[in-house]
Amino acid sequence: MTADWRVSAVCRTVDPELFFPPGESSTAIQKAQAICRTCPVIVECAREVLDMARSGVHGVWAGQYFGTTTQGRDTAHERLAAVADSSTTPRRKGDAERDLRLAQIERMISWGWTTPEMAEELKVSKRQIERDRALIRWRAGRESVAS
Repeated sequence: MTADWRVSAVCRTVDPELFFPPGESSTAIQKAQAICRTCPVIVECAREVLDMARSGVHGVWAGQYFGTTTQGRDTAHERLAAVADSSTTPRRKGDAERDLRLAQIERMISWGWTTPEMAEELKVSKRQIERDRALIRWRAGRESVAS
């Protein structure tokens, strides 16, 4: 990991306003949390935010929503502490399937398959193929920066 983990943060590639949803919009919060769940530096983020969390942090940080109520903030703080304490980000249900699909898509790209052909073969939507291709590109860029 680089000295400044923020360089690898996925949130750098999206509109920052997404992480500070107006009101308590659950859809907006879920979108921000979904982005956090894909981030390779969520543990580092959680550790840093823990230092700030009790002093008025709001919005979505390290996949946890800090709302306006004390109870919600305390719950988010406890979850954040659990993320910060983990040495590695735990694998979620479906990660193995996704990794297999990504490997298949990479091979299909090298063979010259189109997005519709890949979607039909893998029995997923064209949109899913496009998201997976974006993830493949992002990972490739991250690996080239690290080496």
